Amino acid sequence: MSSNTFLLLGGYGGVGRALSRLMLKELDCQLIIAGRRLDKAANFARQLNTEFPGNRVSARFADAENPVSLNQAFAGIRMALVLSTTPFQTKTIGQAALQNKADYLDILVQKDASRQLKELKSEIIAQDRTFISGAGFHPGLPAVFISYAAPEFDQYRTANILMAMNAHFEQPSSTVELVREMGAFDSQVFKDGKWKRAQMKDFLKYDFGPPFGKQSCAPLQMDELLPLPEKYGLTETGVFAGGFNPVFNNLIAPLVILIYKIFKESSVKFLCKLLYWGINSFSSGDMKVDFILLAEGVKDGKPKKLKLYVDTDDPYLFTAGPIVCCLKQYLAGTLKQNHLGLMGNMVDEKILMRDMESLGIPIKKEYL
Repeated sequence: MSSNTFLLLGGYGGVGRALSRLMLKELDCQLIIAGRRLDKAANFARQLNTEFPGNRVSARFADAENPVSLNQAFAGIRMALVLSTTPFQTKTIGQAALQNKADYLDILVQKDASRQLKELKSEIIAQDRTFISGAGFHPGLPAVFISYAAPEFDQYRTANILMAMNAHFEQPSSTVELVREMGAFDSQVFKDGKWKRAQMKDFLKYDFGPPFGKQSCAPLQMDELLPLPEKYGLTETGVFAGGFNPVFNNLIAPLVILIYKIFKESSVKFLCKLLYWGINSFSSGDMKVDFILLAEGVKDGKPKKLKLYVDTDDPYLFTAGPIVCCLKQYLAGTLKQNHLGLMGNMVDEKILMRDMESLGIPIKKEYL
């Protein structure tokens, strides 16, 4: 087995399909497409082998709820990439990686996933393994954008990330992390020099222009931002997301928050279906993501405002691109920190932004 063999758990999903193709194009690697549906994994592996030379892709069965299947699937790999929505199985997956002397990367949002990985930290360090969590653009890029803009200022003051996305989900289960994130609404913002629990008054209003227009953006919890105020002297920072469509914003989102707070985990399956219906039925067919940093500070004694942004009609590429750029640094041994961390804090932001542009993801800059 090649030392550059990567297993993609959930590799036949939307992100997995985009990431597989980009990895085969950009990296010297072999891939294993894995998941509970071996037929789907095998079909996609065959498709990739017709698109890319070298017969570099194979398929394996892997069920995140079945440790035995994980141990069998992870045999001989260099890294497991967790692309499925499996936050409650994070520790089980991490343990399987450690048992097979493999590294790990996930695209998970929830804090519970990071907590489970921290329980494995001593073993990760003992084995000198690399575990990267929160990869992609959400999370993954907020800390990168904020750090990348820091040299623009002598005194860096505010740095807020705003996002709006119009996309369709492939199936109700694809929304599970979004449901839990919305239902918990346990976010923090950094204002007036301190972290505080977000409230409705902390929503940011922003006009994204067509097609999103004016949005009331809700604060999101992004742990990758936690070290940045002290590092850069910021007085205000946070991540804020707008909704998918008016029906979602005004009806579905409040219902999800209310129902989850009352019924907790027993409501997740129903809420996934509700969210899937509300987003796929009322959002336009055109996919789009706006990802914006609004930064303010002082340069040469004068106030300075900066807008750093990406607008793209390919949310899957925008998720896969930063992951591949991160993997390039991982393979080159140039990550800022080894062992366990969040992608946004581990990568060299200058190299990652340069590499993203080389993948066809242009980063635009405006001085306001």
